[in-house]
Amino acid sequence: MQTPNIRGDDVQENRTEDAGGVVEAASSASTTSHSLIDDATEYISLNFSDANALAMRVWMSLRRTSNIVFYDLQASLREHRSVTPPTLILLLILDMFSPLEYRELTRISGMNRAAISPHIENLSKRKLIRRKPSPRDRRTEIIEMTEAGRAAFAEAFTVYNERAEYWADNLTVEERSELSRLLEKLVSNVPPDEDTRSGEIEL
Repeated sequence: MQTPNIRGDDVQENRTEDAGGVVEAASSASTTSHSLIDDATEYISLNFSDANALAMRVWMSLRRTSNIVFYDLQASLREHRSVTPPTLILLLILDMFSPLEYRELTRISGMNRAAISPHIENLSKRKLIRRKPSPRDRRTEIIEMTEAGRAAFAEAFTVYNERAEYWADNLTVEERSELSRLLEKLVSNVPPDEDTRSGEIEL
């Protein structure tokens, strides 16, 4: 992974004062993308008395980790000229449940209709799925995975699983189970099948 480029001429100093004078003076030269979470947590704790710095730290850590892992997966799939991460989860669902109504695919994937539509169009053009009207409801479609789709999924999943194993190897088996449990607990108050604000969910 590329190391962030820290240029000397970009160095700035941020000072925050309270009634008694300077509370904190920090130079950006000593802050990197890796240390930002520690530095920001300390800064917020000192300068925003009503803020929940620990909650902010959890969010920043989660976001940074997901960005790194997602970028790695996306780059690996692109290198193998495979499918995109959002398409991968659709192929997984179809590999499990095909044929499936369009609305069911939308519901299970957690994507909203606007987000899922271009991926379905792309899969159809590549002949990885077949689309036909639903005999039960003509307003929706049946999505069926083709043999080419199953082959594409198998290839993409191999790449995905190799990268997942690479990152998971940093944790013990017990830590992996605990991390999964905590991440699921973090979003346990989200109603089942609710559309996400971003419109897409990644594997």
